[in-house]
Amino acid sequence: MSENDMSAASRSRSEKESFTPGPWAVNPVNAQVDTFAGGAPLAVCKLLWPTDLRSEEETEANARLIAAAPDLYAALNLLHDEIADYIAINNLGALNNSSLRMARAALSRARGDLPPPASSEGV
Repeated sequence: MSENDMSAASRSRSEKESFTPGPWAVNPVNAQVDTFAGGAPLAVCKLLWPTDLRSEEETEANARLIAAAPDLYAALNLLHDEIADYIAINNLGALNNSSLRMARAALSRARGDLPPPASSEGV
């Protein structure tokens, strides 16, 4: 999938996907992640400044991960559907394998259908 296809896929949303469409980009000057979906930059989220517990490098890495979220969501959704189709077409009968369950859970959490995993509670 090309970057243009990925961006188009991240912009096509179902009714359950109420998050801001991509593309998103890190704006280090204003310490935020912006979207350019409407043309002009618009803040999606503000970043926490580095602290004694989190370095500037970690803060920047977190910002890059957040900025990649729309493309990661679209890619995981597409991969899940293509793998499920492959399994069904080839009569492999394993639609409930651990990889597909993990993908469905991550996509559901991103849509707000599932709570975060227990290990991240209270973070």
